[in-house]
Amino acid sequence: MVTLAVLLVLGGGAAAAYVGVVVPNQPANVLRTAFINSVQTKQISTDGTFDGGSGSVKGTFSSAVNTAVKSADAKVNVTFSGISFPIEARLVQQNAYFKIGDLSTVSSLIGAFSPDAAKAADSLSKQVSNKWISVDSTIINQDPTAKCLMGLNWTLNQADIKQMQNQYDKHPFTTIKSTANDTVQDKAAKKFVLNISEDSFNKFGDSLQSLSIVKAAQKCPGLSNASTTAMRLTASKTTNKSTLLTVWVDKQTKHVVQIANSSKDGSTVVKLSYGNVSIAAPPNAVPILNFLGSLQSTLQSSGLNYSQLLGSGATVN
Repeated sequence: MVTLAVLLVLGGGAAAAYVGVVVPNQPANVLRTAFINSVQTKQISTDGTFDGGSGSVKGTFSSAVNTAVKSADAKVNVTFSGISFPIEARLVQQNAYFKIGDLSTVSSLIGAFSPDAAKAADSLSKQVSNKWISVDSTIINQDPTAKCLMGLNWTLNQADIKQMQNQYDKHPFTTIKSTANDTVQDKAAKKFVLNISEDSFNKFGDSLQSLSIVKAAQKCPGLSNASTTAMRLTASKTTNKSTLLTVWVDKQTKHVVQIANSSKDGSTVVKLSYGNVSIAAPPNAVPILNFLGSLQSTLQSSGLNYSQLLGSGATVN
């Protein structure tokens, strides 16, 4: 994701050039200082919106991360042609939790296509909607790959920072097009419009094989070929293509507080906040095995099989 990559690379790569060498109030150095401050923060929250561009797909999302204790929470609500699909996931003390929100619109859609499945779909919606489901660490750790990934360090070390700086020097992918004074959440901010070279960004992303988290992941079972080649802006072979990214920096705290991207393919706006992040295990979460057993019983008691519900040839045994 370009948002995360820009935060990481500019923040890490700016320190040497910034300290005592140039005027701190120059736009490039205000931006770099903000990136440094932002990526070094161990507790961060985001809140955003996205639009697919056609108007048929849009949604909201939010997240909170505390890297010091390896806890995280993420929420996404996608709306497609009036059908809403909300989901939330948490990671707390190596236990995973997820909750699917109100599925009444999905249930209505199933009923419209298959009247025979309407009753069962409604029953399933009531059973699943807004119920927390837990996947205990003992279950996760049964998979060697998952166990290994759960143990990875979430923070960048100084070697990572230096590596990103070196690779950004080789593949600089951003330039400042303009700056302006603005406000974000009623606080004074500096607005930066950046031009991101997609070719350079992709080369930069492909080069980060030496990051500690990549090297550690490659030691996990089945991930010896893990790479950073997935961190690309586009699969297009078009050269010299660029993306505009707008970044707002809080003038007082010197942190990045908003990032936006807009194009013919859609738009995304992300607001960032910094401070204490406390993520707790949800109460009354149903263990995943219990949930699956209850789900199967509901299907069997309704006389509905998966071919009716999903339009496939699969059946419930």
